[in-house]
Formats: sequence, structure tokens, C-alpha cells
Amino acid sequence: MADDTFYIVLPSGEDVRQAQQKFPEMRLMISRPLWALNEPQNIADREPVDGETMKYISMKEAEQLWGEKGERVLVVEGNTVLVQEPSQFLQHFYHVIAELWLGIWVFWTGANSNGGSEDAVPPPIHRLIFARTPAQWMWDREHPDAWHDRPGMNAYLLHGVFPSMSIEDEEDWIDRVEITEDARRAFRFPSLLLTDRSASHRGHWTGSQNQRIASEAWEYVKEKNLIPTFSLKQGKWWRPFREAVWRYAGVEDFHKWTENKPVTITYWSRQLSRSRKLRPQDHQRLVTELDALAKQKGWRFNHVDAEKISKDEQISLISSTDILLGVHGNGLSHLIFMPHSKISTVIELFYPTGFAHDYQWTASALGHGYAAVWNDTHHSHHPKMWPNYPDGQNGDGGFQGDNIPVHAPYIAWLIEGRVEGRVDLMT
Repeated sequence: MADDTFYIVLPSGEDVRQAQQKFPEMRLMISRPLWALNEPQNIADREPVDGETMKYISMKEAEQLWGEKGERVLVVEGNTVLVQEPSQFLQHFYHVIAELWLGIWVFWTGANSNGGSEDAVPPPIHRLIFARTPAQWMWDREHPDAWHDRPGMNAYLLHGVFPSMSIEDEEDWIDRVEITEDARRAFRFPSLLLTDRSASHRGHWTGSQNQRIASEAWEYVKEKNLIPTFSLKQGKWWRPFREAVWRYAGVEDFHKWTENKPVTITYWSRQLSRSRKLRPQDHQRLVTELDALAKQKGWRFNHVDAEKISKDEQISLISSTDILLGVHGNGLSHLIFMPHSKISTVIELFYPTGFAHDYQWTASALGHGYAAVWNDTHHSHHPKMWPNYPDGQNGDGGFQGDNIPVHAPYIAWLIEGRVEGRVDLMT
């Protein structure tokens, strides 16, 4: 990188046309880092500019710019992940860990698998650069910026699970740009994984199928068979990260008790949140119904208000969960820490006719069953469900409101049927 332009230096004897056949189209790799709006002008403005955003150059041109022996090249040793997007979506636990990092991890694992064991841990990532994201003002947690979320899960996980990984932000990137101003010097990243949200949305899977940027990486790994299909679809590639989180949170002897424990249902409540809540009477009926079901079957039921417990306690609860349910929202992001099993399932409660792909795609990518519930109806296999955020009726708030209905006996029936094999919720 020099003066904020990414250079791809071609091997001697290779021309640009040959290189372009080896790499994806530029617009599928990188964008101009602007906030994303669903407006024609903004969509056009985010397109990369050839020669400015990214540029192919020959080895001879590189030598002319930075010296025949690379005298003016500053080598950034180690493995680097560079996030080329502003903070628009990075203030959320789901978008940073359960989407961005999940996509990074599946690609990084696949790219470094070399046909090895499905449980192999990929090489360390030494550096994570949020190049277009300003620093978080630590004294203002109620108004998070950059890659921090209000509950603090992003920092808890990235710093806690990867204590040796350095994290840079936009200010650090500006320093690098100024050092290389007018391309008089360049930073060379021997191993760089570049991720760009807008570029992902131009891809087939994210753009026209599910709106999840991780899906481009997941589908590529599947297509190239970088991870065996069986292991990929059961989420075995994610296990090293998930278990690292368990250890960090203090979950002990999980290899023993995950095999011999009662079926565990965890209801992640949003009743203390600012929006998207169940009707109070439906919430109470749901808690009563699920508690009674668990007692009848000899199972375990957890009713979680995340605001009242620590992050370690949240991870501990989800690490033993088989069935996770809740209203659409960040709490369901904890599904990425739920162990995979024959009955592991996510049940997402929506205002009727509402839907979003966030947790449906993520659950499927990790091998869990999934059901979207509209009061007393569920959808699991429907291939044409598309995001929908209904306004509601009679002032009930609709998708974002506090009056989402759910028929508790139906949820109990659905869970019982899933556990006992009468209901297939695999997507």
C-alpha cells in the first residue's frame, strides 16, 4: 500500500491481463470506503477507481517507485486482516463477530487447510486493521463508535481470545498513508486478507441470496473444497474459535459434559431492551410453558436477561444450550458459541410476516437447525423468504415494536418435536 492505494505487484514476465484472470474482478475485492446507502448515486460512488483504489503494476514499475532492492519498502511482518469498511455496521456484536469474523475465520481456515485435519487450527492472525473506522472514545460507551458495540462483546472477544493480536484503527491507517504520501514509500503486507462489505454485496450470494457478507467466503470454501463438505456444513471449522471462547470465559471440562447432559433450552429475552419485545402476557406465558416442558421431560430451561449477568456467564449458559430461542436481535448472535449436535436449533421469533436472513444463514452455516416463527406458524425450508420489516397495524409497532405475538404452546410443541425427531428444522 502506498498513499492509500493498494498495489498488486505482478511477477516478472506477467502482464496485467494475465493477473486479472487470476484475481477476482476489482469491484468484487474492494470499494471506495463510504457509508452504504440504497441510493443510485451512493452505489455508484462506492465503486472502486482503477489506479486509485487498487492498481496492478509490473515488477519493473515497482522497482522504479520503491528501489531495485525494495529500499523504500516497509515490510509489515506476519498475517494481517484488513477491514475496508466504515463504522456503519461495526457497532454491532452480530456484524463484527457473527458475520465479519465468521467470514474471516472460514476463509482463513480453508486457505490454510492444505488438506489437513478438519480440526486443525489455522495459523495466528497477528494484526487486525479497521482502516476506515475511527478510534473508540473509551469514556463514552453509551455512544459506541468504531468496532465497539454498546454491551462490549466485540472487545471482550477480540482482545480476550486473541490477546497477542494487535488492533489498529483509522488513525493508525492515516499514519501509514502519510508515511507513504506521493508513493515515495510503500508498506508491503506479505500475508494480507482483505475484506470489504460493499464488494461482498456485489457478489452472487450476498447480493442476491442472503445479504450476509460471510456467505461469499463460506460458499467459496465450499466450491473449492478447501474444507470437506461434511465438516463445512457441520461447522467443524468454527470449533477451534468457539472452544477458545469457552476456555476464555472459564467454561471447564466442556468435552466431558457436552456428551452427558440434559437437553437444554435457552430463551434469550429482549424484554429489557429498547425495542422488539414480545407482548408482556405472551412473554410470561412462554416462560411458564417452557419451564413446565423442561420439568416434565427432565430437561433444563434457562431464561436469560443478558443485562443482568456477566459476559462470562452468558458464554457459560450458551455453551451447554441445545435449543436457543428469542426475538430477532443481537442476543441470538450467541448461537455462534452453541455446540453443534443432532438437535442444536435456533428458533427466531418475528412479528408476523417479518424476516431477516441474519440468524437463519448463520445457524445454517454452523450446522444448526433453524425456524422462523410467526406467532403460531414456523418456516424453515422455504427458499423464497426475503427480508421484510412490516410496520404493523393499529399502532402496535410492527417488526420493531413491543407487541410481538407468540403462541407459547406452539413453541413448546415445536421444541418437543425437534428434540424427539418429529419435526425437521434443518435448512
